[in-house]
Amino acid sequence: MAPGGLAAPPGSGAGSPVAFQSYYGGTQPYQRYRGGLQQWIYYCGRWTYGPASLIYGQQTNTIIRNDQYQMLWSYERYPSGYESWQFWGYWYPGYRHAWFGADAQGWHQIAVWGSRSGWSNPIWVYVW
Repeated sequence: MAPGGLAAPPGSGAGSPVAFQSYYGGTQPYQRYRGGLQQWIYYCGRWTYGPASLIYGQQTNTIIRNDQYQMLWSYERYPSGYESWQFWGYWYPGYRHAWFGADAQGWHQIAVWGSRSGWSNPIWVYVW
């Protein structure tokens, strides 16, 4: 996932769930849900928690909802088992755009980790 630099988080935390109203983006609205740090991927014309599928070399949008003032890292596990961490800096609560690039064939797992809220939902992406 992009943007960011390399770093690894010192540990994990736990966040408290927060309810919010629908957010409209792309062609489909976000569903009302409860949760802390959340991530969606744009797949087949709508925002989803996954799984998703891409052809090698394609890319797609992701949206991250941060619920607290905190430092964020993105995480990606490649089909080979390689794990990539990217430090995104200190974020304020709100929504941010990112993207996923299909750079290796097989199953990828992506997630976001916050210094205060812990892990987001994991998203599985298959690259053909």
